[in-house]
Amino acid sequence: EQAAQLRCAVGHLLLEIGRPTESLSMLEHAYQIRLCTAGALDVPAGATLLWLMSWAKIELGQQDALELAMEAYEIRKRTRSLCTPEGSKLLQLVGRLKCKFGDPGAALDFLVEALESIKELGAAACLFGVELLEQTGRAHAELGHAAKAISAFEEARKQRKSLGTLGTPYGASLLMNIASVKLMIGEFSASDELCSEAYAIREKTGTLATPYGANLLAVMAHLKLQLQEPAAALAICLRARSIRKETSTLETKDGKWLDELTRRAESDLHFNPP
Repeated sequence: EQAAQLRCAVGHLLLEIGRPTESLSMLEHAYQIRLCTAGALDVPAGATLLWLMSWAKIELGQQDALELAMEAYEIRKRTRSLCTPEGSKLLQLVGRLKCKFGDPGAALDFLVEALESIKELGAAACLFGVELLEQTGRAHAELGHAAKAISAFEEARKQRKSLGTLGTPYGASLLMNIASVKLMIGEFSASDELCSEAYAIREKTGTLATPYGANLLAVMAHLKLQLQEPAAALAICLRARSIRKETSTLETKDGKWLDELTRRAESDLHFNPP
């Protein structure tokens, strides 16, 4: 038991410092130790181990991460340990994975449960609580629940401001997400203001020339298309494409969306020249 706990702790530390391959190796050793002891996996500590293994597999792009996370979830249900800090983190991870695999509805159920758990624990006003609100907002947005998405995002914005983290790259991503939903419901002026605020943060923090900065530029280009300004939209798209080429992210889902926006801008400009 002590050997498994030690390997689990080291594996967690390796994950925190960005070394998922070494972490997974250490965690798999701990897993084998627990398997050799009757009932040693079917306890909260076993669920924590499976959660960490799932996290490491996400970082490594391995497809069985969700299976491990769900196994951990079932253990926590059986041991009545979901309403704990560790249980809340597991719920967040499952929600993240459900979103990743295209099931925002199921993701939302887990994220809402995680939010309720940390509220019950009195830990909602922390960075983890903010991240949960942001993930919940993104799930609502994917489902087309604009009002609920904005509500979650605005609460996260309020908490980030209180915690002093609104002016960070994470704050910029949050503002971009709100701008995107505002754009979706036709609130163009509000969307423009939010994009400008996010852009200023990206410039100040030196994160504009990143995939996240390219996402922001794509939202700004989309806004320009809605405002019937195809020349401005195309200029922004080309800048975002340059960033995606430099960061090798043009062939991603977000890169393909940028390609679509670029084609729309070119088409609109062709049929409606300035």
